[in-house]
Amino acid sequence: MKFSTTVPLPCVGHAELFFTADGERGPAVQARAEAARALCARCPIAAECRQLGRETYSLGMWGGEDEDQRQQHQPRRSNYGGGRRPGECGTPSTYKRHLKRGEHCDECRQANTDYVRQKDRERRARNGTSRLAIAA
Repeated sequence: MKFSTTVPLPCVGHAELFFTADGERGPAVQARAEAARALCARCPIAAECRQLGRETYSLGMWGGEDEDQRQQHQPRRSNYGGGRRPGECGTPSTYKRHLKRGEHCDECRQANTDYVRQKDRERRARNGTSRLAIAA
């Protein structure tokens, strides 16, 4: 992606500041990163550059953010619920969260209904009674 701007960008001609050199360690990394951030702080398109880095690039400094800072903006992955992330619609727990917030979500409502019915079937098989029959 090319940025179209009529203003000269401070990073042009300074690519070495935005990527760690082989064997670079400790204070040298910090000094280089601070110099790159100083250029990004003066840049008129730093926000667009930062977003491009978050979406596209894993290495280097983009819009004043290094790899570690961009990593914080990536969605977390989990094996919770068969691959679903906590809070993703279509689970009984998110149905309860929707209820607390006064929201309506058919997918979560159906997931909760299916869950309650499954638990009721298991309970009936175990005890010979139904939660619905007890409530009546």
